[in-house]
Amino acid sequence: MIQSTAVPPTFVIVYEIVSMLRPKLSAFGENAREPPRGGSTSWLYRDGDRFVLDVGSRRLEACQVVVAMATYQRPRLPAFAADLDPRVVQLHSSEYRNPGQLPADGTALVVGSGNSGAEIALELSRRQRVVLAGRYPGHLPFKVDGLAGRVLLDRLVLRGLFHRVLTVDTPIGRKARPKMTRGSGPLIRVKARQLAAAGVERVPRMTGARDGRPLLADGNVVNANAVVWCTGFRPGFEWIDLPLESDGHAPANHKGIVDYLPGLYFVGLHFLYAASSGMIHGVGRDAARIARAIESRVTRSGDARHAGVIVTGSAVPTGPAATPRAAASARSTPRSTTRSASRTPGRPAR
Repeated sequence: MIQSTAVPPTFVIVYEIVSMLRPKLSAFGENAREPPRGGSTSWLYRDGDRFVLDVGSRRLEACQVVVAMATYQRPRLPAFAADLDPRVVQLHSSEYRNPGQLPADGTALVVGSGNSGAEIALELSRRQRVVLAGRYPGHLPFKVDGLAGRVLLDRLVLRGLFHRVLTVDTPIGRKARPKMTRGSGPLIRVKARQLAAAGVERVPRMTGARDGRPLLADGNVVNANAVVWCTGFRPGFEWIDLPLESDGHAPANHKGIVDYLPGLYFVGLHFLYAASSGMIHGVGRDAARIARAIESRVTRSGDARHAGVIVTGSAVPTGPAATPRAAASARSTPRSTTRSASRTPGRPAR
């Protein structure tokens, strides 16, 4: 858990983390170069025995590639989002910034009762009626910003349970992994009593639309004029044009090493090795393992060409797919039929 030096301590935001890590890149001198910015779309594919990464007009080649990206790349929206009345304002949680984005009058429906859903519902409840749809995932039995939180959450939960116990090497970790990669974890900051005190109404999950209005699992309809979709994200591996096999939630790999595509590696994916793999302290351990695997491959091959490594992350713009109707349109676009249905979709066949 990274905390700022502010008093009282606060959680740092993504831009602060980037500013902390960027100076480390300069330590590698000319051997490390930052990719071009500006939302350039990347494509990763093979040309003979080498991997090729096209970033805008730039072409990079190497015998080894590390795809450093999280599993949370593209907003996940249900197909029935497009069935709601056009007058209903819709936002995905990734687009949400403040209550002013939604109409102040009427009812706001928050779909998804994980951490994002609970926190957005709590904030919206200060000015309007809020309905929160979804199964209650439970919550941590202590405050994360208190002494117990700093001791228990950081040392016991994140660095103990998540980092050393729940791994692919332990029976309990292998049993927990499918559930942890498909559903949301317990609420971290918000408690059930806070939602109740704020007047947030809890209802079953949303299953569709009826006459343009949100339909719930119990058959009731919510007369909402705004919907915030806290329905999570999907990986977004469309930019990788390689025959990736799937393990059900991400490209199949063994602790980040893709054995069936020698030279390809992943870091940053949720539960890549442990429950902490998507966190700063967990990704560092995974990265060290991948670095050792790369070094070993270079040593075994005795070929200097294998020493070149591309480290890349997804650069696919996420804006257009963030709107429900754009997402529905993307789903209706035919994909290439040259790939096996069991493989993760990649770049259309050339």
